[in-house]
Amino acid sequence: MLVTVGARSVDIEHVAGQLNAQFDLPFIPESVEQAWLEWLVGKLMLVISPDLLDIIADAADGLSPEEIDQAAIKLTKLVNDKIDIPVLTESMESRLIEPVVRQVLGYAVEGKALTLAGA
Repeated sequence: MLVTVGARSVDIEHVAGQLNAQFDLPFIPESVEQAWLEWLVGKLMLVISPDLLDIIADAADGLSPEEIDQAAIKLTKLVNDKIDIPVLTESMESRLIEPVVRQVLGYAVEGKALTLAGA
């Protein structure tokens, strides 16, 4: 599924696949991990600013660990405010969302870039 954020097109399935390659939830089948990540990345794209997406996608000079920590806190709250996972408390949702947000932001570390569209 392609979504547009600012001037960029984002392939949700492709981005989730890149994240899933870095992620392993014990006892959860890869197909379930992929579906969950696609859902969460889709929600993240609803709240992420085009400027931040540009930084993640083209991190020529990278982000410092401190900048990533600050952005992770803000984005986790924004995403958590936009979604509701039935049966879970807000705190539990936050603990599920934050690692995915940090993984997305991890691509903004120097020398990495998140590919937003599949080949």
